[in-house]
Amino acid sequence: MALSRITAQFAAEIKQHDWSDAPYRADKAGHNRQMDGRHASSVQLDQKQTEMVTMNAAWVVAQVLAYNDPNFNEHEFFEACGLNARTKDGRLSGGVTYGLRFESIGSGKRRFQIPGTYRFDTEPEASPTGEVTPAVRLLSVTLNQESQGIVGTGKKGFMPTLADFQAVAQRYRNDPCPRPLTANKARYFVEVDGIKFDAYDFGHRLAERAFGKPDLKIEAPIAVMKAADRLELPVWTYQGGHYTRGLPLSPDKG
Repeated sequence: MALSRITAQFAAEIKQHDWSDAPYRADKAGHNRQMDGRHASSVQLDQKQTEMVTMNAAWVVAQVLAYNDPNFNEHEFFEACGLNARTKDGRLSGGVTYGLRFESIGSGKRRFQIPGTYRFDTEPEASPTGEVTPAVRLLSVTLNQESQGIVGTGKKGFMPTLADFQAVAQRYRNDPCPRPLTANKARYFVEVDGIKFDAYDFGHRLAERAFGKPDLKIEAPIAVMKAADRLELPVWTYQGGHYTRGLPLSPDKG
């Protein structure tokens, strides 16, 4: 499986950086000892020590990527970083996998700890009466900010991650645009894994994923588009029979 754009970019930066004198010289991203000239440090890590520093840098980045991307593959990422991800007999190294903080949740799936913590996400639940539980209220209060990229559900809101977008896209990939298109009315779309999804319906599906209730009212689809754009996912406006890429200048609520 090909690496996502952001994953490939992180790997390229880690691979390019010269870590051999990391404890002795603070230079810049993309540091290259060959370019230091007379400023080069007089001490240097050996090859094994350099590899260990690089591995730790890769694991730190991989934890964040794995938390946000359900399709993340740590072995492919390590190899793209220029690191060995296999055992001596050619098998994928379990050591690479267990350098990440996660727990198995069945069917080969994993749940990763929140970056910067040793905690897992609190799963929102609905009570038998349909009331929002304290866990969901906490999610709502914490994330319902007046900023771009918030998908709102009434007075509640949440900030969807790349993992949220990809999970919804995977579930509804065969039904990306439930409502028929008309040439005279603007419609808005988010693109995930090469498929254009109607932003209005996608917002409902994101809300269902976050709050467990499919009947929540979603705000203007522009909020979904802004959330997608923040995650570097393509967004589109359909009008007059063709698509235009980018956020609309004057969106309506259709």
